[in-house]
Amino acid sequence: MKSLIKLFILVAFAVAVFFPDVFSSLPMGNLLYWGLYVLMGALVVVFYFTSYWVSEKDVEKETGEPVGFSLFGGKMPIISEDDLIRGRLVINSSNVTLYKRLEGKARTSEHHCQEVWSVPVSEITSIGTGPIITIRKGLILYLEEGGEAKFICRKALKCKPAIISALGWASAPDVSPGFGVSVDVEGSATKAKSFSEALVSGVDEEVDAPEEIEKQNSPKKGKRSRKNH
Repeated sequence: MKSLIKLFILVAFAVAVFFPDVFSSLPMGNLLYWGLYVLMGALVVVFYFTSYWVSEKDVEKETGEPVGFSLFGGKMPIISEDDLIRGRLVINSSNVTLYKRLEGKARTSEHHCQEVWSVPVSEITSIGTGPIITIRKGLILYLEEGGEAKFICRKALKCKPAIISALGWASAPDVSPGFGVSVDVEGSATKAKSFSEALVSGVDEEVDAPEEIEKQNSPKKGKRSRKNH
């Protein structure tokens, strides 16, 4: 099916670009010519859906459980050269799981998709929405130990409250800038000198050191001058 769609797109493109004069001799040729571009656009949409689309019914058939909340999007790969992993992102209070469409002989009447990525909610420290790459926006899951999982999905910006609710949170926890995890200081650590204070004191000690050395050496210089005199 996908091969036929590709073939139709290539043929329609070739006719529209290399043989546009054919339509001038036909009744309603101008309408047919522009209609060819509409057909190509429709075929591209069909190709996209037959390649990547995963519905909630597909996931429910695979898991045997109802889908509470989900988004369709693409997961950013670990290696930048790889393509997006497109599929249905299912979010609940236990796990966040991505399901990808099965193709070819692997796709049967009982199995339309498969799990390709999952993370327990207990390992998610917070979430964010915004630009992922250039102008493409989506969802960011901040994970433990500074990890991140990014998904391109414009709908995520409008659905952030629903995502937080699906995770079982009252609100999204704060995230420390640049790390993706919150840092809490408790117990005896609260009495420790802050990093900035330690840094300033260290600088002062380094600055004062040459002055102390000069004071220690100045008497020696005086004794030498008397002997020479």
